[in-house]
This record gives sequence, C-alpha cells and structure tokens, in this order.
Amino acid sequence: RNKHKGKDKDKDEEEEEQVEASSSQQAAKEEPVKLANILPVVLKRQELEEWLYEKNFAEYVRHLFVRYGLGIRDGQNTYRLCEITGVQQSHKIYKVGNSRTDQMLVLRGATSDGNIK
Repeated sequence: RNKHKGKDKDKDEEEEEQVEASSSQQAAKEEPVKLANILPVVLKRQELEEWLYEKNFAEYVRHLFVRYGLGIRDGQNTYRLCEITGVQQSHKIYKVGNSRTDQMLVLRGATSDGNIK
C-alpha cells in the first residue's frame, strides 16, 4: 500500500506541476510585450541587404520582425511591426540597396487575411 500511495503522490505532484506550468504559460501570454524585448529580433533594412544572398536566408529571417510602412497618417510615417513567416519568389523585381532581387518576404500581422507579401 505504501508504495502505491507513493506512486499516487508522485502522479499528483506531476499533475500539480503541469497545472503550474500551464498557468505560468497563460500568464506569459497575457502580459504585454515590451519594446526592449522585441528590438533584438527586429531586422533592419541594412541587415536584410547583407543577408539577402546568404545560402539559408529564408531560415535566418523566419520569425524575426520588420517594420512595415503603412504610409503617412496625420503627417507622420506610420509603421506596423510584422513577423516574417517565410520568403517566396516574386514575379516582381525589388530594389534592395544597390542590388535587385525577386525574393519576397511573407509577413504576418498587418492585414485582415493575416499576411502581406
């Protein structure tokens, strides 16, 4: 019996730990993201220019963030922070720095359908 009780106790402790972990994950989801935590994963245009022709470019930039220009609102440039979800080949050629590319970033976070290309 004692061994069985010990097993039940271990099982109960495991369930308690899982509940605590789940609660802490939910709390983390509810806390607002701080700009200081995001800045290290925001890709600058210069970095895009440098990495564009790297062999694993698509893997390097996936899940990083970029500022996406929405235009001018109230006389000021307006941007939205978007996550890079992938890289695709485009039918359009883009000028990037001193070179041109047909690589297109797929972004999440700025439109009703959730993606920008």
